[in-house]
Amino acid sequence: MGKGGDAGLPDFSSGKSAITFGSTASLKQVLQDVNGKFEVGTAYFPKISSSDKGGVSIGGASLWALQNKDPKKLRATWEFIKFMISPESQAYWNSQTGYFPVTVAAQDEQVFKDNIAKYPQFQTAIDQLHASSKESVGALLSVFPQARQTVQGEIENLLGGKEDVDTAVKNMADKINKSITDYAEVNQ
Repeated sequence: MGKGGDAGLPDFSSGKSAITFGSTASLKQVLQDVNGKFEVGTAYFPKISSSDKGGVSIGGASLWALQNKDPKKLRATWEFIKFMISPESQAYWNSQTGYFPVTVAAQDEQVFKDNIAKYPQFQTAIDQLHASSKESVGALLSVFPQARQTVQGEIENLLGGKEDVDTAVKNMADKINKSITDYAEVNQ
């Protein structure tokens, strides 16, 4: 256990923990670390009840092109972006990491198909994204770093016996809502 996006992965990969939550970007590393010592299953992120609507949103890695007046650098930047979002590059990137391909045509590439055949765990994130409601897409939370810290702290308090579930959930909601309110006031 630990703080940070993938802090719990070593305990999971070594068999000390039975479950972990993580980004799809960590999937290939987990599979390599486990190396067949036990079966690695993947599942949709859980819901409170089966009737809940919503889903997942793609987040994480991004590629930025800054404005540049130099025509040669601008052209080189554009060529690099075209290369990075090509079906071939995206299929390879997905198969080597678990990051979701940003180009639908990547699913037609043989490296993508071979990876799904060998590691069907990669299909879970794709299926959940397609099953997600349209309201779930896009940037969802302006105060994500603060929210993550709040959730981690409250889970630690819960697991450490400092508070019960209801108190932890109320504290999470109160603190995150305050962060959102503060953000909205500053960014009107």
